[in-house]
Amino acid sequence: MISIRALAGAALLAWLLAPAIVQAQSEEDLNRVFREADGNADGDLSAAELAGALEASPDSARVTLMIVILDADGSQSLSLSEFQHIGALLSGQMTADQLARFFAFFDGNRDGVLDKAEFNAAVALLGGYENQAAIDEDFDAADQNGDERLDVKEFETLMN
Repeated sequence: MISIRALAGAALLAWLLAPAIVQAQSEEDLNRVFREADGNADGDLSAAELAGALEASPDSARVTLMIVILDADGSQSLSLSEFQHIGALLSGQMTADQLARFFAFFDGNRDGVLDKAEFNAAVALLGGYENQAAIDEDFDAADQNGDERLDVKEFETLMN
C-alpha cells in the first residue's frame, strides 16, 4: 500500500513530472528544461508550455496541480524561480505555502477542510491506495478531532 505520505514524495513526483525533469541533477539541468519548454521565450511557462515539459495535455490534472503547487505569485504560469522549486519537490520537501495550495486544490467547496468525499477525490486523482479501507484508515488517523474533516494541519500530518 502507498499512503498519501508517499504521494507527497516520489509517487506524486513520478505522476506529476516528466522523465527529463525527474532526471535533472542540478539547477543548470532545470534551467535547461525550462528554457526548452519556454517556447515564446517570455520567461514564464504557460500551462501549454508546462504541458510540453511534462509530456501531458495542457488541461490535464498534472499540469493544473503543478501550477497550483509551484505558482507562488498566482499568475497561472511558472517563472524560472518558481519552476526551480521542483528541485525541492524532488527531494520530498514541500513548503508550507505549497502544501496549503496543494490542500486548497482538493478543497472543492473552499470551506477550508477536506471531507471524506474530497479526500477520496484527491486519492482517486493521485492513486496509490489498494482499497477504500486503507484510505479510510489514513483519513481517520489524521482526523485528530474526530469531526470527519481534515483541516490543513491534520492533512499535513499525512504528508509528513
